[in-house]
Parts: sequence; C-alpha cells; structure tokens
Amino acid sequence: MKPLDTQKKYKVLSAELYHESNTLNRFPTNLAAFQTGFILNGQDAINRRGKANTELAGVLDIAKIQGWDHCHILSAKAEAGGKVTKEAFEHLCSPILKAVKQGAPMTVLC
Repeated sequence: MKPLDTQKKYKVLSAELYHESNTLNRFPTNLAAFQTGFILNGQDAINRRGKANTELAGVLDIAKIQGWDHCHILSAKAEAGGKVTKEAFEHLCSPILKAVKQGAPMTVLC
C-alpha cells in the first residue's frame, strides 16, 4: 500500500453505518431500528459525534491535521439484530450515493 502524498490536498467523503448483524436472529433490522438508534445527516452528525470518542471524531482530527477537504454525509446506528433490510440499506446509502453522483469532492471515501 502506497503512503498518501503529503503534498496533495485530499478530498475525503465519509459516512458511518453501525450495525452488528446476527444471521441467527430471525427479526430483520429495518429502517425503524435505525431511527430508534440514530440517523444524523452531515453537520448534525459532526455536532453530536465529532468531539466524542468515535470513528468520526478520529477522521475529523486527521482531516484537520492533514488539511483535508472533508465532507461527512451520514452517521446511522441500530442495535444488534437480524440482517438489515434492503429498504433500510438503500435508504441509508441513498444520500451517500447521491453525494458521489453529484460530484462531492472526493479523492478518498472512508
């Protein structure tokens, strides 16, 4: 794996989707399960999770240190359960894919 070019300004798009799928659990994890957990868009996610001990906070710290142009799209979490339904997955991925298709600044997706 090549190291990042420290002279280049990276454009980073990030999103968080948290769920522990248990294939033995017969109850699927639907969109309501994520709504019970949390679904936070962009700046709301940064405001609520950006200073806590989270992966997003780590990305934000490194983005600041490295001078990245960072765009956070979504943070979502549901408690452990059965497989995520297609409806929930597509709903959560939709804003991420939309940002990419609309040309969100991106050299790296994390």
